[in-house]
Amino acid sequence: MNILEDIYNRAITLIEYSFHKLYGLLASYFVLLIILLYIHSQIKTDFDYEWYAYAILYLILTIYWIFFRFKYPKNKKNKTGLVVAIYGESPEERKIKKKFEKELKKIFSKNGLNKIFNIIILKNHLSENINDPEDIKKINKKIRSDIYFVGDVQKEKDGQKEKYFLDLEGMVMHMPSNKNISEEISYDFRNVLPKDINFDTFFGLRGCKITANIIYLAAKYIVGVASFISGNPELALKLHSGLDTEFEKYKQINKSLTEIDGLSSFDLKYLMKIKKKIPLIMSNEYLSISRIDYFYKKEYVSAKINLVSALKYNPNNYEVWLMKSIHDFILDKNPAEALKSIKQAEKYSNGNYVWRYNKTFLMFWSNKFEEAWIECRKIKNNNYPNEYLTAAEIEKFNLEVIEQNKDKVQLFFWLGFTQYTKSNNLPKALQYFEKFIEEADDSMIFLKKKASSFLVDIKREMDIKK
Repeated sequence: MNILEDIYNRAITLIEYSFHKLYGLLASYFVLLIILLYIHSQIKTDFDYEWYAYAILYLILTIYWIFFRFKYPKNKKNKTGLVVAIYGESPEERKIKKKFEKELKKIFSKNGLNKIFNIIILKNHLSENINDPEDIKKINKKIRSDIYFVGDVQKEKDGQKEKYFLDLEGMVMHMPSNKNISEEISYDFRNVLPKDINFDTFFGLRGCKITANIIYLAAKYIVGVASFISGNPELALKLHSGLDTEFEKYKQINKSLTEIDGLSSFDLKYLMKIKKKIPLIMSNEYLSISRIDYFYKKEYVSAKINLVSALKYNPNNYEVWLMKSIHDFILDKNPAEALKSIKQAEKYSNGNYVWRYNKTFLMFWSNKFEEAWIECRKIKNNNYPNEYLTAAEIEKFNLEVIEQNKDKVQLFFWLGFTQYTKSNNLPKALQYFEKFIEEADDSMIFLKKKASSFLVDIKREMDIKK
């Protein structure tokens, strides 16, 4: 009887730690057989279809084993998938792995991020098979997650002490197509994660809490950046709000690791650089939301509030000052303030000449035709990539302005100029210049002469005879 009990206990151990293997399934068959024999002995008399019922139980167990062995979880729709795939071989290693996973879920739930993230804990035997990025890409076809934390936990002797060694790697899926941006995200990710952490077995729970905090901070930063680049500034802002303050935790984490005799490869100087980038990133996120509010939702109050926040987080943001000039002109009806915003944009333009288009428009609007012409000449002599897109935006904007302000016929000159010099659209340039000459009054003689000169060149190029 003692031998049978010993075999039974060994079978239970195999099921607990090696159920995914074939001998784990055989051990399950054996335990089920013991249970069924006991049930049969208690029944004492056969009932109809008894053995069919037992066969069905074996079939169910086999099907369950197949799913357990091969089935990968799938990420939920409308949630950011975060896969944790950490392998532990021994019972003690698996115990510390489970503690860590519990702490990770707890910290995400405590901070209200369980509504955003779907934390997927990969089974131990599935985690064992992940050795390189190609393995992650392969399984992600089934899981469809967004971010992975993979590694293993090992219990080893370090001198006279036994320690847990936790090795972590991170990978972001669906990286931006822009190579430079993709490389920057990857580099940041490597630096917000330590290469390895180790701590005395005595500090097991504390070490798990520290590691969970590291993954929490890394996920918030990296997923936020990826969300912003992917066109979801609202989610990015939610993840990044207050994160610059939370990044101070890295100093405490390093201190805590020292106290528990842990080793990490944090580059604190680089982490502080990332911390300084967070307000700049948030400025762009607020700006994107403001643009959505202004151009698409037509929610102008919200657009102004978000733009103020964008300026607060980065007063040197060129794009914010450009957007502010539009708010000043369209929403506040204040061309003078718009010009001040343009001058601020010029300070931070760093070779981007879009601000000059806005300034030129304001010169035309204010009837400062000679000053506007000086800017036109500068625009003609300076080019930048995809400038035709700027010209297209100018056409749309100015036509809307003219619709509301019929007396601002000088804007037809401005449209003719941009269509001719930047879009190379001769028919439209011809149309706008002729429209300007037709409607211009005597106060616009300076521009009429310029328009007449352009018309001569355009007609010659189009081979239009007088």
